Amino acid sequence: MVEPVDKRSGAGRKEEPQTPDAPKPEAAASQPQAAPGPEAAAGARPEREAFERGPLPPPDFIELIQMLFLQAMVSLGEGRGPEGPPEVDFDLARHYIGMLELLETKTKGHLTEVESKYLEGCLHQSRLAFVAKMKTARA
Repeated sequence: MVEPVDKRSGAGRKEEPQTPDAPKPEAAASQPQAAPGPEAAAGARPEREAFERGPLPPPDFIELIQMLFLQAMVSLGEGRGPEGPPEVDFDLARHYIGMLELLETKTKGHLTEVESKYLEGCLHQSRLAFVAKMKTARA
């Protein structure tokens, strides 16, 4: 029968081989250790400093537009990730541009001037970027 392991307390865990720089088990047991935060679960680098996030702002229409616009641009290969620029995916870019068009259609006449101009600008930029990428892909 397999012994259950309490992952919260570390009971039943096999001891890792110690490196010369690592503290000895007796010293480590006497020091309190903080529980790993969400950045540890996401695979954050150990050398990265942890930070506390403040309260999130209330949901905003401009933020929704930004989210869809940025996804369209990333789908077009814009931006830079850890492995370099993202791969171009025209179908996905077309989808996000379509989502922006849907927002424009469904909210026509119900937006502030700032929201309307921002949405119009994001649509214009994403459409231009799409056409430019299509031209370079065909060349």
